[in-house]
Amino acid sequence: MSVAGFNKAITHHYHSLKPFAISLTQNNVDAEDLVQDTMFRALKYQEKFTHNTNLKAWLLIMMRNIFINNHRKKNVRKTQAVDTNESMYLFDNQTSVRNLALSQLVVDDINRALQKLPKEYKKIFIMYCEGYKYQEIADYMTVPLGTIKSRIHWIRKNLQEALANYKFK
Repeated sequence: MSVAGFNKAITHHYHSLKPFAISLTQNNVDAEDLVQDTMFRALKYQEKFTHNTNLKAWLLIMMRNIFINNHRKKNVRKTQAVDTNESMYLFDNQTSVRNLALSQLVVDDINRALQKLPKEYKKIFIMYCEGYKYQEIADYMTVPLGTIKSRIHWIRKNLQEALANYKFK
């Protein structure tokens, strides 16, 4: 399919994507952004589309995946930004003293374990913790998917060994 033909075909499906986007986001503005993200991603990866297959289904699946990835990223950011100990302290009417020394020791040990990782492994692990999918990390780092999976496994194993004294839930 030519580039012009592909552009015309996805433009044809533009209005049929909006109801699905609204059902996912429950918001017209976010739905419009989701449709635009889907169109952009479709244009970016048009060479991956198999000719004579269902273009609308391909676009809908892409839209769903974009929505899920964005939702995961937002949840990761929310959980990282909230310090539950501080939040609970604000709502506690009793006076108490927090022992920062112990928590600082844990943070220092984690940072030391992370500093021992090779530089490119740190970047991979940070992206993994931020909620990026393996394939997204592989594309960004321009290495095969299997390499990313094995590196993340290796990183997790090493961090687990380095932090074996702590029992994380």
